[in-house]
Amino acid sequence: MSSFFGGKQRSFSIRSPDYSNILRVPGYLIHRLFWESVNNAEMWFGLRVRTLTPEMARQLGISKAEGVVIEQVEGGAVARDAGLQNGDVILEVNRQRIRNESDYRAAMEKAKPDQGVLFLVNRKGSMFFVSLKEGK
Repeated sequence: MSSFFGGKQRSFSIRSPDYSNILRVPGYLIHRLFWESVNNAEMWFGLRVRTLTPEMARQLGISKAEGVVIEQVEGGAVARDAGLQNGDVILEVNRQRIRNESDYRAAMEKAKPDQGVLFLVNRKGSMFFVSLKEGK
């Protein structure tokens, strides 16, 4: 989607209850925030992930900015029980290379969590496999 509708850039006004304050928000920002929340709504095995950026890769001590970084592991989730942590980078799902969130989402939609899913994980430069299965 574009931030332009009918050739004009749109913005939205947010007013306080007493109309004393008005905040104008560009349409493209509303669009971006909406799609980020939709894209991050799906969680498998209690994991919330984001595409690994070059900046994140540097901070994590990883040479190549490829894969998805785990931003959050839900307490009590299968992934936490298996030892996955915030900052781990998922490089493969069931031997399928993961370059970004889109690849991750597509791989997970094809996966069968109740039959087990194999992840290749990079943690600070060390690679290891983790097999996760829903409904232990």
